[in-house]
Amino acid sequence: MIERQFSSAITEEPTDEKRVFDLRLALEKDIEACDIKWSLFVAAAQSYRYHSRLNPYPPKYAIKEKSEYDIDRIRLTISNVPPIRQLIRQIKNKDKSLNEDVLDLVHWVVCSKSFPTLRSIAKQEFELTLKKVDYITPVSVPTHIFEVVSQPNSPAETKFRQHAENRNKLYAFHGSKIDSFYSIVNFGLQQHLCKTALFGNGIYLSSEMHVSLSFSPIGTGWKSSLNGTELSCIALCEFVDHPQHLKCHLKDQQPNERKNDQHIPDKYFVITNNDIVRVRYLLIFAKSPDKSMQIYRNSVINWIYNNKSVAAMIFYAIILLSVGLANSRTGQYFRQMFWQKAQRFISDLISKYFLL
Repeated sequence: MIERQFSSAITEEPTDEKRVFDLRLALEKDIEACDIKWSLFVAAAQSYRYHSRLNPYPPKYAIKEKSEYDIDRIRLTISNVPPIRQLIRQIKNKDKSLNEDVLDLVHWVVCSKSFPTLRSIAKQEFELTLKKVDYITPVSVPTHIFEVVSQPNSPAETKFRQHAENRNKLYAFHGSKIDSFYSIVNFGLQQHLCKTALFGNGIYLSSEMHVSLSFSPIGTGWKSSLNGTELSCIALCEFVDHPQHLKCHLKDQQPNERKNDQHIPDKYFVITNNDIVRVRYLLIFAKSPDKSMQIYRNSVINWIYNNKSVAAMIFYAIILLSVGLANSRTGQYFRQMFWQKAQRFISDLISKYFLL
């Protein structure tokens, strides 16, 4: 399966100049969408389940006849990627210190034409987007919403349209861990990867957002993300009301309608065909990014943020050195000199302003 997906990801290599131009254009056009796409890739790469989550993987890192990839090298490159705004500035300034592997990897993730793109939804459009599902239980509003824009003539979209002919299309939510969404965005929901099968095999959706959120715990994304380093994500999916491939609980069932399963709870949908469901939006619930992380122009602060343990050891060493110096003869001499000057200054101040 990895080999099949690897081969589908191969595209003609762009020239260095075109690659830099395309990356800068994409970052400047929708920086938050590029940031979240990269964050999902990082979450998959850093996951202990990377073998199944980091799919597709960058061809440049393939080993052993393209059946595996060098995860350590991928993670090393990820660690060298600067914050997105800093990356844009380095590209503009043609900074020669910018790592070539960094450019290659970020370009592959953000600009690949083989995979869907993401588009930021404006805050004022959130309500309209969420109204696609008539959920009842109130929940927190997502911090970000991104539309998943697939190629109109892709095989997956073509199959979906074929199944949707003369049938209704509905919307519902799907929850999963943050490290799963890189693969989900690129290949859609796959029922063989859905491990929770309380009510039979299939893709589980719900018309209640809080139900899907319970399957989407907060996870770690990219430490330099504009959108937040700790993320929870649920997918807003469009699916076909198909009589053979959709199971749900119905109070009243008419002939030739969806499969009725009394064991499936109300507000749940179980889909048994990958082709009748498509991810249309990603709802992101993020903790606010650390403000100190955004002060990347100050190299000292940026170094301290990225090397907290080393900075703490240096600070502790300075304290020990200060204490040792204070107890030495030299330290006592300087302390006496300081107090003498302080007493003389205070005495002069009192005599000048308070004594007649």
